[in-house]
Amino acid sequence: MVKWTIYFLGMSAMLTIEAHAQDLQLQDWSVGYTKSRDYVYAVTTNDSGSLLGEYCSVSTGTCVWLLGMATSCDQGNKYPVLENSSSGADQLEVYCDGVYDANLYRYAFSKFDSIAEAVKNGSGLVGFAFPMKEGQFKVSRFSLNGANAAVSTMEKLAVKSAAQKTRGKDENL
Repeated sequence: MVKWTIYFLGMSAMLTIEAHAQDLQLQDWSVGYTKSRDYVYAVTTNDSGSLLGEYCSVSTGTCVWLLGMATSCDQGNKYPVLENSSSGADQLEVYCDGVYDANLYRYAFSKFDSIAEAVKNGSGLVGFAFPMKEGQFKVSRFSLNGANAAVSTMEKLAVKSAAQKTRGKDENL
């Protein structure tokens, strides 16, 4: 359990969850690189300013699904979340990576394959319900229009970038 927490916090702490003007737009999703160019991502945002995306390290090829939203959390804590899309529903768990900026908190999904399947195989919308105090739920929904193409494009970019980075290191030996 601690290993997963350290992994997600260590990886996601290095990521920026913002889109850049030079991103490739695939319907409601964007594909691009973080400012440092250490990560490549496929992301979408919703009307409330929340963000859902997959980020992959160019150097290690390791990927993580992140959710950025205004609902506050305590860094390092894990939270249950219900995911629902046209491909089905699943109970998931997210880890809080603290405040991203003044308006968003960053959450990392622990079940990578489950969220990847919902995004890649779903259509229409994917929704996440977070239990809140006193029987309330916070629900965030994201468009899946362009998700499959964006994630596939991003994963190809990550592999290509990792290969280029590796060749560059080999040439410098």
